Amino acid sequence: MRKKKIIVLCLAVALSALSMVNGTLAYFTDTDSAVNVLTMGSVQIAQHEQQRKLAPDGSLIELEPFENGKMLIPSMGPAKYLTYDKLDDSYKFLADGNKVSLPNAIDKIVTVENMGNVPAYVRTIFAFEAPAGFDRNAHVNNKPGWALLRNDIDGAANGTMSNTEWKWDFFVETARFNMDDGQSYVIAVATAQKPLEAGKETIPSLLQYYLNKFTDSKHVQAFGGSLEIYAFTQAVQADGFASADVAFKESFGEITYDSTTGKFSNLPWDEMKESWSNVADTSWYNDAASSFTLTTPQQLAGLSELVNAQGKTFAGKTVLLGASMDMGAYAFTPIGQTGAKTFAGNFDGQGYTIRNLYIDSSKETGAHYSSGLFGWIEHTSVSAYIQNVVVEGAKVTGHHNVGVIVGSAYGVSISNCTVSKATISCTYANNDADGDKAGVIAGYLYNGTALTNCHVLNSTVSAGRDAGQMVGCLISGTTDGCTATNVTVVANGTSTGANIRNELIGRIS
Repeated sequence: MRKKKIIVLCLAVALSALSMVNGTLAYFTDTDSAVNVLTMGSVQIAQHEQQRKLAPDGSLIELEPFENGKMLIPSMGPAKYLTYDKLDDSYKFLADGNKVSLPNAIDKIVTVENMGNVPAYVRTIFAFEAPAGFDRNAHVNNKPGWALLRNDIDGAANGTMSNTEWKWDFFVETARFNMDDGQSYVIAVATAQKPLEAGKETIPSLLQYYLNKFTDSKHVQAFGGSLEIYAFTQAVQADGFASADVAFKESFGEITYDSTTGKFSNLPWDEMKESWSNVADTSWYNDAASSFTLTTPQQLAGLSELVNAQGKTFAGKTVLLGASMDMGAYAFTPIGQTGAKTFAGNFDGQGYTIRNLYIDSSKETGAHYSSGLFGWIEHTSVSAYIQNVVVEGAKVTGHHNVGVIVGSAYGVSISNCTVSKATISCTYANNDADGDKAGVIAGYLYNGTALTNCHVLNSTVSAGRDAGQMVGCLISGTTDGCTATNVTVVANGTSTGANIRNELIGRIS
C-alpha cells in the first residue's frame, strides 16, 4: 500500500475531467506533509514540492507548499518557461517571468534542501503516469500526451532549460513501471551533478507539468480518473565518491531496465511496498541511554532493526510509545524473531494506539520463528515487561507462535494490553513450523510469564492446533483479569486440530 495525496482536478469547457496526484510517498510524515527521502551516511535532506502564489495581476507573492485540488486543462500554446534568478546557490522567481508562464501548466516545483552538516549528492526519481499511447514527447508528433518544464544540463529544448546542476535520464517510452494501482508509469531520474553543500537548496529539477493541446476527453479517460506523479529523493554523503553517478551506484544501486523481463531494478517503490524495515529510523538510539520514546512508525521499525539486525536486546532499558501511529502502509517485521534474536527490555505503550499492524511471516518456515509486534521476548538477568499497549485492526500471519502483542514470551510480564479487530492466521509449513500456538494476545507463553488485565475484542484466530481467544499455549504461566469478547477460534485443517478452543487459552500445561 502506498500513501498518496490526490488532487481532484475539474476540467473546464468541453474538456475532460482529470485528477492529479501529489507524488509523495510518505516515508516520514510531519503533520500532513509527506517527505520522501532516503539517505546514506550522515546526511539529512528535505524534498520540497511547491507552487507559486500569485497576485491577481500575475505577479509573484511567494512560493507555498504544493496543494491538491487544481484544474488541469490541456495547454494551447508553445512551451514557455518560469524564469528565476540564481543567487548564492539558491533561486527566486522573477515577477515578469510569472506573467508569461505557459497557460494551463500546473506548478510542481521540486527542490532538495541539505539540512545536515556535510555535503551530499542528491537525486530525485520521478514516476509519471503514462497510459498506453501517452508519451512525454508526443507533442513532437502531434499526438496526445504530457510534457514537463524542467532544468537539464543537456540544453534548452522541448520545455527544458539549460543549467549545470541537474542531469535528467529518461527511460525509453516502452520501459514502464507498474504500480500496485494497475497503472503504468514512465520513469525519469534527475541527478544533481555537484555535491549539495550543507544548508543549501538546489534549483528546481521539475518546474511544471502539462497536457498538450492534442489531448481531449477521449484520451483523458485512459488515465482512469486520476493522473499521478511520484517523486522520491535519495541522498548520499559526497565524501569518498568521485562523482554523483558513482555514489548512487555504490550506495543505492544503479537504476536499470531489463527489456527481456520488462522489469526495473533499484526503484525505491519496489522496496517501500515490502517492509517498514526499508525506512527504519534508528537515530533515536544510543547505548548510554536507558529510556527511549518513539513517536513515529519509522522509529518503531527502528526498534525491530536494532534487535534483529544489530543484536540490541534492550536488557535493563525501557522503550515508551509517545504517540499513536498507523502502521498500515507497509509490512512490519517482528521485534525479536527467535531465541537468537530477542527483545529483553521493557516496553510501555502508555495507552497509545497502534493501528493496522500488518505482519506476514509466511515465508519464515524455520524452527521457533515467532510473529507479533514482538516476535520473541524473554527476561535475562533483569525483568522484562510489555504493558499498556493498544492495537486495533492488526493482521498477523505465520506458521508457529503467532499473536498480535507477542509471538513467544519467556518469563516476562504482559499487562493492561487491549487488541481489537484483529485477524490471526497460523498455518502448517513443515514439522518445525506446523501451524501451532496462536492467540490474539500471544501465541506461546511459558516459564512464569504472567498475563494480567488484558482484553481482546471482535477478532478471529485460525490455526492448525493449540489456539485460543487470547493465548495459544500457556506453560508454567498465569493469567488474571483477562477477557475476550466476540472472538472466534477455528481450525484451518493444516495440522492435527488439537486444542482449538473458543476459550481464553487453547492449551495449558
